[in-house]
Amino acid sequence: MLNVLTAASCACVLIELASLRSVGAENVPPELIGSWRAETINSGEAVDDPEVVLEIREDGTFGGTGGCNFFTGAFSLSEGTITFGPTEATHTTCSPAVMEQEQRLLDLLKAALAWKVNGAMLALAGPDGASVMRLVSVKR
Repeated sequence: MLNVLTAASCACVLIELASLRSVGAENVPPELIGSWRAETINSGEAVDDPEVVLEIREDGTFGGTGGCNFFTGAFSLSEGTITFGPTEATHTTCSPAVMEQEQRLLDLLKAALAWKVNGAMLALAGPDGASVMRLVSVKR
């Protein structure tokens, strides 16, 4: 009986891990891939120092920093929307302004967002079409 439960638990873990990479390299539009620095978050200007950076990778994962902590996860794409999956983050305490901004960012990443790249700008919008985040491409 213990072997059956162990096998079932292992299978559940493998299914969970497999679901984290829901977008393959062939499905991520090239204009979306890269590092993006936030200019606005929820209509407010992002704190410049430290920078808020979102990196969208071709393997269907994302990562970045909210200005204090680093975060990572997986995303999926569907008909012009990007849905960020569960986010793992470090837990460092910083100034109240940076922590508040970081929490706003992480809260935004919980919803499906419409995305549009225009040149070096990435715009993310909520379900109502209102802009929730504007980012600029970071050339490294």
